[in-house]
Amino acid sequence: MESELNSKIEKYARLPSREWCESTWFVLADREYRKNQLRILDEINECGKRILDVGCDDGSFTCLAAKKAKARQIIGVEINVQAAKKARERGVQVVLADANKNFPFTNCSFRCLISNQVIEHLELQNIENFLKETHRVLENNGYAIISTPNITSPHNLLLFLHGSKLRRHKSNFYINQPNGHKKIYSIKSLKASAENNGFEIHAVFGSSFYLPNLISNFLSKTLPSLSIYISVKIFKQHAR
Repeated sequence: MESELNSKIEKYARLPSREWCESTWFVLADREYRKNQLRILDEINECGKRILDVGCDDGSFTCLAAKKAKARQIIGVEINVQAAKKARERGVQVVLADANKNFPFTNCSFRCLISNQVIEHLELQNIENFLKETHRVLENNGYAIISTPNITSPHNLLLFLHGSKLRRHKSNFYINQPNGHKKIYSIKSLKASAENNGFEIHAVFGSSFYLPNLISNFLSKTLPSLSIYISVKIFKQHAR
């Protein structure tokens, strides 16, 4: 079983770039995105129960996460109809829903919840509700892994220093697109948001630099606050 999972992970890491990768820059970005997904897999424990992926996209990563967790039931939340269709074809039980709103699940429904590159897309007034809903649907001592772009990564810092590129960057990818980024986090702000909504921080980790793999992996471990992506693994504690 373990060798089968490792084989699937290696195959996933070698997949060609996704359809939105129309330039050399996006091919590079997609490679780092996938490396971040594989880093998230490292933090997933066996749960043997239901796993929820909020923002499951086409379900390819969701299925890998479920295998790592040895989950009996794979549930996904997705707003894009075409992506949801592909995820269902992979065996994910997808609920079409908007993560800006309350999750369509009962209290304490999941041992594990993952959400990769979703929180930054939420409307600012809905971020706290997203975290409260994450807390609500988790079992006591259940955990969530939330991953998002890092505002203090070198390329984002360079965009801040070069105002014209920052405006172009935001125009192309953030502000003027309905699904653009609304808020970009640092490790400090991501931790604070989780703690303010009743979670205990178990792990904080960074992933990826636009550098060769050996250097990128080393820097991700030693300087996570500068990595492209940041993630938290957070636990819901027993109510006192």
